[in-house]
Amino acid sequence: MAIESLERRGGSILATLIPRDTADLLFGIQILGGFGLIVPMMVRNWTNVEGVSLSFFLVLLVFCGLQLSLAVSAYKAAPSRRASQACLVYGMWIVLQSLHILVILSRGMYIWDRNDKITIIVTVVSALLVYFLRRASGSNFEDPITKSQVGMATRGIPQLMQGWKIFLVGGAGVHGFSVLVGNLNIWIRMWHLVLTKGEASWDHNRVWMLATEMVNAFSWGLVSLIWLAWRVGWINP
Repeated sequence: MAIESLERRGGSILATLIPRDTADLLFGIQILGGFGLIVPMMVRNWTNVEGVSLSFFLVLLVFCGLQLSLAVSAYKAAPSRRASQACLVYGMWIVLQSLHILVILSRGMYIWDRNDKITIIVTVVSALLVYFLRRASGSNFEDPITKSQVGMATRGIPQLMQGWKIFLVGGAGVHGFSVLVGNLNIWIRMWHLVLTKGEASWDHNRVWMLATEMVNAFSWGLVSLIWLAWRVGWINP
């Protein structure tokens, strides 16, 4: 109901939170934020992978691919500068995350553990369940709602499992600056998506991209709280 209400109003209320002419600035911040998140993690994970979940990053590629697909569909439906920027942002994340995974694997220190197995199994089962339920209702995978809900599974579940791993073993391999920038990136990305209303219609692709990012914001927020609790000593694995 909330999503439908947002779509009916065209996102006009949220769009007023930031002036439309700041969209290019937000795009630039997202690009810098992407490197600001990944580079410190890559440097840290060159020598320390404690608390890092490789399965989280692998599934993240699927999430980014789904979001990129929605962004491309939104651009095709109503081409605009801001819509193209959304495509570039998700494309950037695929490249950076792939490089990060290669760094972790190249060092040979990572041990595929029980947390990774559970993350992959639960995520795949949940994503398939969502997909088949949507198919049973008459929707195919090209439906933005289907892509978004599968995306929610491939983002929310791995992030919660990442938080659980930090709770169990600590988070020395998770850079604090990356945790902070990760939160900022998500909220800025949501604002940028809202600002596409200034150039194009607020269609299903954009609405459901935003819905998926809301799940992203919530689950990464929980991971951040768990990491912070470990960092200040409230959690002692």
